[in-house]
Amino acid sequence: MVVYLLSVTQGLGTLMSFVTGAPYIICVVLVMITFTLISTLSGSKGVLLTDTIMFAVFSSTSIVGLGFIVKAAGGWFPSIEALANFDKVPGLLAWTCNPDYMYPTGIQNFIWACGYGIVWGAIASIAPCSPAVI
Repeated sequence: MVVYLLSVTQGLGTLMSFVTGAPYIICVVLVMITFTLISTLSGSKGVLLTDTIMFAVFSSTSIVGLGFIVKAAGGWFPSIEALANFDKVPGLLAWTCNPDYMYPTGIQNFIWACGYGIVWGAIASIAPCSPAVI
């Protein structure tokens, strides 16, 4: 969860800095103060509520945004074809692709994906907005 919180803090700081023109470090400090206040003042129930609202907002905007992005790219099939033929990362959608962050064989990539899924499944099962908690 620390890595998640750090990435969210950096992302919000970057976004606030870009939108407002304020220095990045000030935006990051404001984000950290806001997270601390929400957690401290509202307790577990408040964090659960805000996490659930963020999940709904992020999920719905991602789904709607995906539609706009795919439409701008010419539709589903042309988008997938463009990804498959992307020059900067050749073989991006291929089973045996070898981007720098992946493994050289398809089976190694599959094992990595399964392990990654198990780890995130474990994290999600104990997260504050987990269905098990709600």
